[in-house]
Amino acid sequence: MLTGIVAYDVWWAVEVLAKPVVDWWGLLGPCLGGTWLALMAIHAARRAITLRSRTRAVIGDTQAGH
Repeated sequence: MLTGIVAYDVWWAVEVLAKPVVDWWGLLGPCLGGTWLALMAIHAARRAITLRSRTRAVIGDTQAGH
């Protein structure tokens, strides 16, 4: 879903930039939206990596104790 939204935003930006007169306000929306989505994706990936590494450490500790 995130890939589809980003592709749509990129397509929207290309259409705005292809016009003879660039509507900078029209371009601002997809740029801000794309930046916000990218930050959400980075945060989610970082959180997933943290959770996975903590889970592995806990599982490794319990197995080593037996």
